[in-house]
Amino acid sequence: MTKTVYMLVGVPASGKSTWTCCLMDDYVNESVFLYSTDEYIQGAADAEGKTYNDVFQSTIKEATACMNESLAEATFAGMDIFWDQTNLSAKARMGKLSKIPKDYRKVAVVFPIPEAEELQRRLDSRPGKTIPSHVMESMIGNYVPPT
Repeated sequence: MTKTVYMLVGVPASGKSTWTCCLMDDYVNESVFLYSTDEYIQGAADAEGKTYNDVFQSTIKEATACMNESLAEATFAGMDIFWDQTNLSAKARMGKLSKIPKDYRKVAVVFPIPEAEELQRRLDSRPGKTIPSHVMESMIGNYVPPT
């Protein structure tokens, strides 16, 4: 069996986590690793009775360190990996993929940027998790499609 890392690429609210959640049902009996700092941060927020926004700044470094440690364990075990972050720039993707052994197949799963109205609707549907409009505009403006 070929070990695979699926690097999700898309702006926030483009459907990455929703797609991953649905896909995980197909992997229920298999060993896969979901790299998601958002899941970690949301878990910390839930444990403290706070929102994602409330704990983001104090938790992001811990979330990244934990995910990186778990990633090393997952690659050692030969698990398939779903990397659920924005991964919008070539530099970010290259840095992350450098942590993946050479014998892994690397697959980009690209999520198109939703139309402005739909994107705003999706962003508004996530209470306690806001992204300032200037940050979203910067993400969209700096997006480099994978090659």
